[in-house]
Formats: sequence, C-alpha cells, structure tokens
Amino acid sequence: MWKILIAEDNPADAHRLMQGLSQVAHCVLAKDGIETLSIYRESVESGSAFDFILLDVKLPKKDGFDVLKTIRNGEESVDLPRSREAKVIMTTTYRDSLMENYNMGWDDFITKPVDADILTKRLRELGQGHHRAIDPAPPGVEHGGILLGVAEELRRGHEEELIGVEHRTGGGLSSCRQA
Repeated sequence: MWKILIAEDNPADAHRLMQGLSQVAHCVLAKDGIETLSIYRESVESGSAFDFILLDVKLPKKDGFDVLKTIRNGEESVDLPRSREAKVIMTTTYRDSLMENYNMGWDDFITKPVDADILTKRLRELGQGHHRAIDPAPPGVEHGGILLGVAEELRRGHEEELIGVEHRTGGGLSSCRQA
C-alpha cells in the first residue's frame, strides 16, 4: 500500500481523492500549504517519507506552486538523487496545456474532478519510474519557476481566462483514513 499526502482544501475534492485511493493507499490529508509542508517535513525527518504527494494548485496560506518550490529547493539543498525525490502530482482545474507548458518540477498533473482509475494508473506509472511531465521546461521557464504573468493571473483568480475543467466520473470506493 502506498503512503500518500493529499493537499486539498476543497472538502468535496478531498473526499473524492480519499475515497478513490482507499483501496491502494494510506492517505494523510492537509488542508492548506503550511500544513502540507509541516506534514511533509515531519515524514521526511522521521524516515517515513510519502510515496506520492497530490498537491492542489490553489491552496490557502501557501499555494501549491510555492509548496512545490519549497519541497524541490529542500531536495536540492541536500543533493537528493532524482529517484528519491518526492513524486508530486498536481491536482488542478487548469487546462492541460497551461500545466504542460509551465512545469515547475512536478512529475505529473491531473485535472479535477479526479477519476480514481486514471489517478491510480498514473501513480503506478510514476512508481515504476515513468514521468509524464518532466524537464526540460519550455523557453522562458526555469525549473522551479513560472512566467510571472501566468503566476500572477493564477494567483489573482482569473479562472475564466485560465481554467478548463475536464469532466470525469469515478467509481464508488470505501474511504481512506485521515490522520
């Protein structure tokens, strides 16, 4: 069974992820970016790191982009090999092309609402070392950074200009434990 940190502030999306992963993972839920980093650091320090982190782009207190940057900077500071880095899947309502073009170091992304079967397949692929959304970043975007204009638009909440929701349906599964 995998150990997964789910960073999600929307109760319906959190419930859907927890239920969808209950058969394959022990899940820990964080409801904002600060809590996510706290739980992540505690797991690393205790030697019980998460297999995966599902990280919502728009978290309160510290958004998903900033959380990811903090995680990746910490990994770089201890010269952690790529194989031991946290495997991060961003969860988002942003359309695929935006996420593909502005990768800041995540391993994959999935649009909401999340389909449990598709997510489980992607987790298996990442667990076997297959990365879908990896460097090199496109021109003008550095690893760990995003074009300022896009980041500002995301943070200001201009969803009507930047978001495309991909509708998917999922199956009913029993719930995952919350810690």
